[in-house]
Amino acid sequence: MPEVSFQSLCLVIVGFAVGFLSGLLGIGGGIISVPVLVAMGMSPALSVGTSSFCVLVAVSWGTYINAKAKLIDYTAVVFTLPITIVTAVYGILALEDWSVQSFHLYFACFTGICAVLSYLKLRKSRVSSTHRQASFSSFHPFRLLAGALAGFVNGAFGVGGGIVIVPLHLIAGDHLKKIVPISLAIISATSLISVSLHGAYNHISWLEAFALSIATIPGSQIGTAVLKKAPDRWIHAALILVLVAVSGSSVWKFTH
Repeated sequence: MPEVSFQSLCLVIVGFAVGFLSGLLGIGGGIISVPVLVAMGMSPALSVGTSSFCVLVAVSWGTYINAKAKLIDYTAVVFTLPITIVTAVYGILALEDWSVQSFHLYFACFTGICAVLSYLKLRKSRVSSTHRQASFSSFHPFRLLAGALAGFVNGAFGVGGGIVIVPLHLIAGDHLKKIVPISLAIISATSLISVSLHGAYNHISWLEAFALSIATIPGSQIGTAVLKKAPDRWIHAALILVLVAVSGSSVWKFTH
């Protein structure tokens, strides 16, 4: 019983971190929860499905807040969502065929690429402080590319997808305050489909999923509050460090 209680406490803390990252950066936060669940002995498929439920809770709350504030470009969401859902389904099907070693390798590559994108995002933020950005239209074709990539990683890695959508759009010249609400809305709808399919495949450990989700909303609220005060450079640098650490951990697991 003490061991179970300690594990549950760890999951609550991880769930808080997932919510915090969601509120702070407009991402799902699965980059934290998936490696932790795998380290606890879950299979990759079970870890991804369980993480997806927590991500759904986190991003849905953020979407609700943004909808109340009327910050969401629903036209862009509807334009991007179909291809995101299709690739999310493909990601879930691909996950079925991956071995544990393959999952660690792919996850290491994914988080490593995201670290590079986040670094480019940081550089883009420095440029945008002195140059005005040209906002994308709701039907910009680039949204389809970002949405397709986000859908796949949502289904295959249980990380939401905002970690792909936000940096890519910023690198291409879109506005942060415009893309974050769009990203959360797309991830919310896609995660709902992913959770349904993961549930159908028995990829969700519901006890752990609920433990992860207990502190997700408070974490999201605090992350949103920190976002309003913390310098962007500090936030981006922290994200890069987390991504590098997670990628390094996955590389170590792949090689041992």
